[in-house]
Amino acid sequence: MAPRPSNGEPCEVIHWLNKRKAANQTIPGVYLCWELMAGNSNCRWYWGTPNDAPEPTVPCWTDYVLETAVMLKAEQGNAGVVFRVNQPGPGNDEMHGYYVGFDAKTLYLGKMQNNWQPLAAFDLSKLECRVVPGVWNLVRVAVEGKRIRVWFNRMHPSADKDNGLRIDFTDDKGPVLSGNIGLRTTGVEACFDNVVVLPASILKP
Repeated sequence: MAPRPSNGEPCEVIHWLNKRKAANQTIPGVYLCWELMAGNSNCRWYWGTPNDAPEPTVPCWTDYVLETAVMLKAEQGNAGVVFRVNQPGPGNDEMHGYYVGFDAKTLYLGKMQNNWQPLAAFDLSKLECRVVPGVWNLVRVAVEGKRIRVWFNRMHPSADKDNGLRIDFTDDKGPVLSGNIGLRTTGVEACFDNVVVLPASILKP
């Protein structure tokens, strides 16, 4: 597909999706996340790309940082991100990988191997910035080897000594060490924005 001049609008993504559908090609959701960092223009062919240039390479899905904004539309149910996903299926927990999600009261980290296995949780009632329907919440997940860190709604350092770090967990029991990412909701309508995946090397030691 020859590139078109881009103004960074989502229509570029829609154009790319329609092209792939017309060619009966798959449309993995992780591509959209990689596009955001490939050219900063919401398309896989970024500003100034020569005609017939190859698409940017999708990164190796081992150690990375996943970040997004999530809005719950009601107090019931939970929503969040799945990561290091393998063998996904149509069932609620039908995949091998991890899930970080939250409801109005709790932030959850769990593993799914075609069933739900809770790993860690954080009581969100401890935070001054409570989860309210219709309000955006920032979720960041970093996976490096067996270690999983989760940041949620970072506040001013005077009120947040941990700089937003809510869960720091090491999975020593059969960790899933690579896989793709996705978005998940259970029992609630939710909105997602600014989904970005970056190499884990961006984090400070």
